[in-house]
Amino acid sequence: MSDDDGDTIFGCKYDLLEKNEGHSKSNRKGAKKYNPYHKLKLKDGTKKIIIRMYDSNKNVFYFNFEDFDLVMKSIDENGEVKFNTWCKFNNGYIFARFNEKMVAMHRLIMSHYYPDEIEEKGIMVDHRNIKPTDNRKENLRLVTHSENMYNKNKIKRMCTASPLPKEIEDVIFPKYIFYTKSNRKSCGYDYINGFIISYHPMQGTLPNGKSKKKAFTRMKLNILEKLKLAIDYYKELNSKMTKENEKFPGQMKEVYEGIKDLEVQYYKILKKETLKKLLLKKYFKKLHK
Repeated sequence: MSDDDGDTIFGCKYDLLEKNEGHSKSNRKGAKKYNPYHKLKLKDGTKKIIIRMYDSNKNVFYFNFEDFDLVMKSIDENGEVKFNTWCKFNNGYIFARFNEKMVAMHRLIMSHYYPDEIEEKGIMVDHRNIKPTDNRKENLRLVTHSENMYNKNKIKRMCTASPLPKEIEDVIFPKYIFYTKSNRKSCGYDYINGFIISYHPMQGTLPNGKSKKKAFTRMKLNILEKLKLAIDYYKELNSKMTKENEKFPGQMKEVYEGIKDLEVQYYKILKKETLKKLLLKKYFKKLHK
């Protein structure tokens, strides 16, 4: 599923609040406009406002409206405010020139919220949903190099990897929790699926040095029930964290925010699926009258 299919964005319906033709680099009449954008309000209960922006090649990218001034305005060498012009590079990331230096949008945003943490040695910015054009803060996270490589390996596997189940196809997962699906025909099943929590700092390690894992793949449970078990276990691990357990400053804040966001997504999906079941029940009841 694409981020934006015309009627929904990130799986949510929205209201179009504003269409803006973009900014120009000069005051000359008829000067070319750059980075036109749409201001969208999600109809998902959060009422969050998203900016859908375009570069000169009509590539589309996204960020939160609350970060608009941070993303679009900067101070030039003369101390004057100027508008930044963003474009998509061949590697898929969104860049702009800040005083002769190219800056990536995802790093700019995370540097604002985590100025000290991002300077830690080996810390990188990762896109949770593996889409470098989606620079909403909730889709960004600080990771170590090894964690970032794990996500990069997922990109390589995207052509052959199993898609997420329809109920959760738009879910953004926090750090340390992964969807899994494997063949089990030898056991009489087509496959088993569920979630694995691994690399969480409170899980500890095995004698061989590898991180302990916890899987939620019981056959008798549906995918939402498995997700709820994974969320509860993740929250239990978080409750054991203290500042002494941090691998880098700000880690606690990130894992707490990540699971909180996942829990919000879970309850929205649960509400939607429950409503579907009620409507189907009413339909068949009416059909058999």
